Amino acid sequence: DGRGVDAGRTLVSAQTDELRSHKHRFVNEYGTPTEGIIAFSDENNEKIEVNLSSGARAHTYIFMQNTGGVETRPRNIAFNYIVRAA
Repeated sequence: DGRGVDAGRTLVSAQTDELRSHKHRFVNEYGTPTEGIIAFSDENNEKIEVNLSSGARAHTYIFMQNTGGVETRPRNIAFNYIVRAA
């Protein structure tokens, strides 16, 4: 249509939805626990444990891997409206 949006898309071509690439962060903070174990699992479902002793202070930061693409968009189909003068 001359605007340069989605250059190369053909008429009536489909495009799936997509979420922009992003990270998730999980933060777990304890002040002065009496005892405890914080357990997580990694991408291979292997257990990760952080053991806390009495009076210990623990800050646990876990960052998830980036997922998604370069933009956020709904599923769509390229369709140009054709207007004819009668």
